[in-house]
Amino acid sequence: QRAITGYEALGVPNGMGWLVAWRLASLGDTTSATAAAATYSINPSVIATVMNAYQDKTDTESILAVRDAAVG
Repeated sequence: QRAITGYEALGVPNGMGWLVAWRLASLGDTTSATAAAATYSINPSVIATVMNAYQDKTDTESILAVRDAAVG
């Protein structure tokens, strides 16, 4: 719950896609096509949807900070 709450606090509605965003944030600012290639087991349309949900609201450094706080 702390993970979703922290991600939602960054401005992402309902913390949508938090688990995927945590995996993608390590890649830094990249395109959804590059992220899909790096995470071949996740549907590219899911990746694009999650990235669109967070890109206008937060940055990858903030996502990583929330992730680290939730698991640390």
